[in-house]
Amino acid sequence: MTAEDFVTAAAFCGPRLDVGIGRGASAEFLSRLAKDDQQLDRAVEDLLSTLATGSEVTGPLTEPYELWMHGAGGGSAGTAADAGANYCHGLFLNPDLDTCMRALEKYRARGSSGSTAVAVAVAANADPRRALVDADRQPYAVTTGTAADCAETIANVLRLTGADEVILIETSSRRDDHLRALREIYDLVSARPETTERSPRR
Repeated sequence: MTAEDFVTAAAFCGPRLDVGIGRGASAEFLSRLAKDDQQLDRAVEDLLSTLATGSEVTGPLTEPYELWMHGAGGGSAGTAADAGANYCHGLFLNPDLDTCMRALEKYRARGSSGSTAVAVAVAANADPRRALVDADRQPYAVTTGTAADCAETIANVLRLTGADEVILIETSSRRDDHLRALREIYDLVSARPETTERSPRR
């Protein structure tokens, strides 16, 4: 079913497809779907095989795609390296920077040449009370502050982890605040000398 979803998505987005795989579900009623390391390895192998050859319900995925594994602990980093996938660490799900750095080190130690990313969540607003309200609405760790504060956080994450890019989740509840924050953070990060050569993407 997952392979069929990706093949369907490719019909709409063509070669812009990212295939992202994550380990678990936080909802209690989905806990039965959670996999240990061996089960996850097998599931990834089965998915990639189905994408390559197709199945009784779908043909193979013929569009080029980027394969990403997402994790917040450490197990998924090894699976990503073994599968030849890129790896994204969810720092907003597990805000322990040491765990993040160990996961990235584990990924690199397996000799993977894939890309690495760190996902962070921010609520950027010139009004600190508004930023705190928007952050408190979320069930995960959110950094608050001005756009400049959040850009500094992103620069520090890149510097400390050596990740190739940061995936940004901006949580402002008001549309105008959200779009303004994204533009301002993007411009501020793009202008920093240490991030210029990384060519941040919108």
